[in-house]
Amino acid sequence: MAKSLCIVLPLNVMTSLPENVLLPKTCLLGTVALEPRRWKKDPERYPSFAVSEKGEAARAAGFAGWELWERHYTHASEGEQKALRESDFPVVGLNTYWIPGHGTVEEGERVAETIAAFQSSLRLVKFNLGPVDGPVPVEEQVEAAARWAELLPEGVRLLCECHPRTVLETTEAAKKAFATWPSDRFGAIVHPLGPAQLELPNWFAALGDRITHLHWQSKGADKKMCPLSELENDLLAVGKILAEYGFSGTAALEFVAGMNKPGEHPERLLQQAVEDVRVLQRLGRG
Repeated sequence: MAKSLCIVLPLNVMTSLPENVLLPKTCLLGTVALEPRRWKKDPERYPSFAVSEKGEAARAAGFAGWELWERHYTHASEGEQKALRESDFPVVGLNTYWIPGHGTVEEGERVAETIAAFQSSLRLVKFNLGPVDGPVPVEEQVEAAARWAELLPEGVRLLCECHPRTVLETTEAAKKAFATWPSDRFGAIVHPLGPAQLELPNWFAALGDRITHLHWQSKGADKKMCPLSELENDLLAVGKILAEYGFSGTAALEFVAGMNKPGEHPERLLQQAVEDVRVLQRLGRG
């Protein structure tokens, strides 16, 4: 007679979140998380792998689509570009490093062309404004972003990443910018984990429902990347804040443990991303 298998889970392993805790159900996979050359200097800053070949694994893990680093398209072969456009695993978001008011108008137009290439599936575009000590006044950058939005297809929302060391690193500066930008075209991205976690309630108090997207970084209080499985208490705390403020947006896994480490490789980074999204799924409601 076959023996039955009994698996005993530790008491501290939760299968779902309590009712007053919420994590976004829609999670995209940022391709920048898988790219060892993400921060290289030109001409070495180009794709090291074909994103389209990872789509099936990402879908099987439960990701809803790509948040595509623009160079994974613009610096890819024509065959890879075609594969990304025609893939059943959609490009839902685009991650651009072109900065309105800093880059040229022509560069902004080229980003708009990339966005248009995925018009059937693409719904959000992550962008940043410039460094806090840069030469371009924040007002000029805000205005340039508004002009750029006019080039983009309807239904695409520009999401400004409220990032440290940029001109929108404070809630006061961000609130002024978003008061200028139309709500139907502009939303905000915040980072709920790591040192920024303590400021999360302040960001929601300042921007409210203009915050429509989260970037999960597996960064602990020590600012070092680690598996999300080591941050479950932080995820629970974040989930309470999201529930309190009625967050109803999406998220993307932006960075994972193993980045910038010896032996960094797209396959190993993808495996870590799969493990991380399974943590989010296990803690989620659905």
